[in-house]
Amino acid sequence: MVKGLVYQTIVQFPPGPSGLVGVKILDAGVQVWPRTDGEYFVADNYTFEIEDFVWKQTEPWIYDIWTYNTDTEYDHTVAVGVAMAGRDEFISHFLPGLSFAEVLEVIAAAREEARAPTREERIAAHEETRRKIAEAKEEPEPEAPESPFGDFFEGEE
Repeated sequence: MVKGLVYQTIVQFPPGPSGLVGVKILDAGVQVWPRTDGEYFVADNYTFEIEDFVWKQTEPWIYDIWTYNTDTEYDHTVAVGVAMAGRDEFISHFLPGLSFAEVLEVIAAAREEARAPTREERIAAHEETRRKIAEAKEEPEPEAPESPFGDFFEGEE
């Protein structure tokens, strides 16, 4: 693998495993596929073609492939392949209608949106919440609306 955009991952099970072999793919210790943590791809004579975009920007340039085999009689081989675009002009191909500069802007905006707030931002948000709570406590209680019946029912029980 190289720095770039993973746009397809293939997991190919040949005939024979009969559901006794499982595969999952991790990136830096975090499960990427299947999407549900702890799940495995399990199949017999089937190919999973995952068309999903993953931006690989930092090392290590590898995926960890975790497998299991509960078949006590035979060994099995599962093929895993990754299709990537490593050069900028190829990456922009996957976002049609955008110039390369616009692609970089989209990527930067997505990174900013996904970025965890800094300690200072969390403190500022906490202080803003406390300020709003304090202001709400200082506001006078709203007066009850006047009854459309006037004082007709007052004093009756």
